Amino acid sequence: MKALIYLICLMMFAACTGNQNRSIADDDNVADSLATVKMVDSMTVADSLEVVAAKKAFKPYKLINGFTVIDTGYYGSGTLDGYYAIVEKGDKQADTIHLSIGLQHINKENYLFLRLCRPHYQEEMSFGTLNLHPDQYIVALNGREVPLTRLVKHFDLYKSAPHVINNKIYFSQYKSNRSGNFDVSAAEYSPETGIVRSQFLITDNLDEEHASFWPHGENGRIIFYGYNHVKWTFSHDFKLLK
Repeated sequence: MKALIYLICLMMFAACTGNQNRSIADDDNVADSLATVKMVDSMTVADSLEVVAAKKAFKPYKLINGFTVIDTGYYGSGTLDGYYAIVEKGDKQADTIHLSIGLQHINKENYLFLRLCRPHYQEEMSFGTLNLHPDQYIVALNGREVPLTRLVKHFDLYKSAPHVINNKIYFSQYKSNRSGNFDVSAAEYSPETGIVRSQFLITDNLDEEHASFWPHGENGRIIFYGYNHVKWTFSHDFKLLK
């Protein structure tokens, strides 16, 4: 079991340190690592594919547009935790992603996902938990993988909460001001045109425990929710309604 977890961690490290503009389904080194994992004795492989909570053997399943989840489980890194998924397309490993965020379809072969990576430091983890952490939100565009931070400004990995709605990426922006607070804006990024539009929401010190603002699509509208039950509603063409 320890050998298998070690090999999977090596796969995570390779995905993080490789060329970030590589194809989402073209990584021979990681594919070789998967082949090595498959050579581990069958009992160890079976143990690694158990869903810890259900104690049942994991079965790969289809995600979207030819992507398959080949393994999933629990990950942690300090105070951060959640579920990961290793996805592949065809016979080549693609990436390790945050399972609940998933592969969000933008259009055609373009996607948004949160990549998970092995940290440079190691922490003591409970049995069955991989030591991973969020690396970057990745936009897969026309066969290339581009970090979202290269395409937009004032993006916060833990608070911006990007979400694909109507073929565009909506997220919140956080820009520090002279008073030491943050100007928070709702933002829209169009992968088709490369244009970013933003609408100011509020100035906040972000001291609250869950001081984040996240978008949600509902009945053709875009709604940004904030803590303390506040929300802002936008039309489909990103005009503030209320």
